[in-house]
Amino acid sequence: MKTSVIMKRIIIVIFLFCLASGVYAPATAQTYQAEPVTVSGEKVRSNGKVYYSHIVLERQTLFSIAKAYGVSIDEIKAANPQYKLAEDGLKKGEILLVPVKDSSVTKNDTKKSLNNNDYFLHIVKWYENLDDIAKKYGISQELLMKFNGMKDSTVKKKQRIKIPTHPELVRAEESDKNETGSEVEDRIKQRIEDIKEGKETTSSIEFKSRNSVKASLLLPFNSKGDANDNNLDFYSGALIALKELQDKGIGTEFYVYDVASSIPVTQERFQESDVVIGPLSTSDINKALNICPSDTYIVSPLDPRAGSLTGEHGNVIQAPSSNDSQYADLASWVKEDKRGGDKILLITEKNAKSNATANAIVSFLHSKGVEYAPLSYTILESRYMAERLRTTMTKSGSNRVIIASDSEAFVNDAVRNLNLAEHSGFEVILYSPSKIRSFSTIEVGSLHSLDLHVSTSYYIDYNAPEVEKFVLTYRSLFNTDPSQFAFQGYDVTYYFISKCAEYGKNWSHRIEGLTRLLQSDFQFSRVGGEGGFQNTAVKRIIYNPDYSISVVI
Repeated sequence: MKTSVIMKRIIIVIFLFCLASGVYAPATAQTYQAEPVTVSGEKVRSNGKVYYSHIVLERQTLFSIAKAYGVSIDEIKAANPQYKLAEDGLKKGEILLVPVKDSSVTKNDTKKSLNNNDYFLHIVKWYENLDDIAKKYGISQELLMKFNGMKDSTVKKKQRIKIPTHPELVRAEESDKNETGSEVEDRIKQRIEDIKEGKETTSSIEFKSRNSVKASLLLPFNSKGDANDNNLDFYSGALIALKELQDKGIGTEFYVYDVASSIPVTQERFQESDVVIGPLSTSDINKALNICPSDTYIVSPLDPRAGSLTGEHGNVIQAPSSNDSQYADLASWVKEDKRGGDKILLITEKNAKSNATANAIVSFLHSKGVEYAPLSYTILESRYMAERLRTTMTKSGSNRVIIASDSEAFVNDAVRNLNLAEHSGFEVILYSPSKIRSFSTIEVGSLHSLDLHVSTSYYIDYNAPEVEKFVLTYRSLFNTDPSQFAFQGYDVTYYFISKCAEYGKNWSHRIEGLTRLLQSDFQFSRVGGEGGFQNTAVKRIIYNPDYSISVVI
């Protein structure tokens, strides 16, 4: 190699090294300037901590924001899990929560005295009242009045309201006696025993804290006769939810009514309730609606049939997702899964007295453009089904089968024939509404063998940490395991009271996003233009061949 060529390569290597190390920079290069960061004057409270609300400007970086506020980049990331800050960087207009140093309150803080400088200012906007401001920061209206030396709750536009950085300390100064966890548990146990013993159940149980939601629970306990165990379980789960909410700083005035024989609730009580949970049946909800004001929401917590009321009443919320939601999801699921060479079969019972389930599934298959091969028979024709399945199914792909029937005997027979077909070399994947899981005559092993796919309103993953915690708490309180009704009581109570506490009087406008709880998913949509809300969330679970069950969504 010529000497001149070697020298050129050495010069190039030296030049690249200088560029990489910053030793050399062209005279014409533009130096990148990050946008200066001004510390925000707006503060908000979330999960017991105070944050600056910072609006990201163009060319601002995590580093420059963290430096301006005196916090670490990791602290900003932790406060904003909704953004993938490490992957996407910052976007202009994003609102970041930036921790206010030393704003969190620990148990030991209640032993201190409050410094008069431990507050930030809120400028009242024209549309706000004191209750709106209190709920925005998770503080009671009474506490704000005390802290600001106000004689009444009247506020004016542009008025400056002091928001205590540590509201827990203000409350600690008001009362040195705080209810312990064991005292709350004793109170929960006593309430359940009162109902079992037939004592008066129309009463209030209050979970005190800095923020208070008023809620009413209407259940047919039948405390004067044989108390209803399912409703007691629901109530027990609700009480555990209230205790957890209290631990997070959300208090509740919880009014409990036994509506086994009547609706002993006044219009005034409905009026002052932020939310009403129950009654259960369609007829009892109708009775309550005759008393309840139109701006107070009634949550139907258990009976899917009560969903029919949402079309006529804008203040009814149907918590359990409907059968139609399951059927619609089932049709979407089988369409999403279908691959080239696959075949979709729909098995129905011929001459069944009620074909409501079959008709609904057929309707959703058609509406979603799913092509399928129909197969209908009676149990008396079962012995011919093995041959009919062999002539209908394919071996070039998977046979995705939907059994559209509520008859346990028929579904059991269809599952048996599908297992026979699988043993003959056909690949079978079964899709079904959740009712199949309640049929005791069907061997669970047969469902795992068919790779059962279920669209269901309820499913409890007992391996989930939050479920394990609930089960242990329930056992310690009631010396038994929680039923599905207990889980539902927890989910419904926790969800709606959380919404009331977080969003105040406008909480019903914030229930359309998906929320996952212990056994239910909630995603509400309004029926028509002026109807109530129905839950459309459905869980998808798969019975795997190794006898495990996996949750898809």
